[in-house]
Amino acid sequence: MGQMVDTSKHLSEFRFKASKNGKVFIFWTNRMVKTLSGEQARNFLTKVNPSDEHSVQLLLAKATGNFKRGNERKSPKTYKKEDYNARSVSG
Repeated sequence: MGQMVDTSKHLSEFRFKASKNGKVFIFWTNRMVKTLSGEQARNFLTKVNPSDEHSVQLLLAKATGNFKRGNERKSPKTYKKEDYNARSVSG
């Protein structure tokens, strides 16, 4: 059987801030990862219950989607020089 993983630590790293103009900014480890506006923001704010921290964290995780699934783009500075040479030669 699979090993149980405690995800509560990762869930507690989400937080959000609602602005006066109706936008919701979602942060993960003090970095903004998503902005909700319009109907998405209104729906989120009606669902969120500040007294239940666990459900707030789950809503925030769902609102951000799969932003930590390896689909983040790397800046060109993070690639090694050999990677650039291999790409330009293979073209």
